[in-house]
Amino acid sequence: MTTGTIQIATLINNYELVTTELLNLLQSFDEKSLNHKPGPGRWSMAQVADHISLSNNSIARALLLRGQPVDRDPGERIDELKSIFLDFNERYEAPGFIVPTKDIYNPALLINEFQASVAEIMKRMYENTLDELINHPAFGNISKFEIMHFVLFHTQRHLKQVKEIIASL
Repeated sequence: MTTGTIQIATLINNYELVTTELLNLLQSFDEKSLNHKPGPGRWSMAQVADHISLSNNSIARALLLRGQPVDRDPGERIDELKSIFLDFNERYEAPGFIVPTKDIYNPALLINEFQASVAEIMKRMYENTLDELINHPAFGNISKFEIMHFVLFHTQRHLKQVKEIIASL
């Protein structure tokens, strides 16, 4: 089974829309606002953007792994991933390697890193055979097509979080 051109184009378009919206929001705030934490134990917009960048870079590396040809529907787990990551009633702890490490971020550097991570994901969407299974530490056996949907849902989740932070300003 393989993913079709329309499925991949839809994924790419949806990812471009969500990352453009998030980037526009990040670019519209000053350093103080970007680094504002809405409460104890909560992340700032800058920390959310850093988290997404760290996650994107990790996924981009995973997509370089040589996979096995998929022997099932390469989109079989998309609904599962969507229900997990777009369930806004649940809170999740990020794995340590993608937890933001700073309290204060330089807006220009932050935005450059975010844009670079998005560009790397986009590059992988176009370059990779998304119909391969890889063994990912967090997801187990997952197709590259499914993991790209995770990236979309993860970014959508954090876009909502950024909007909530903005509402707290």
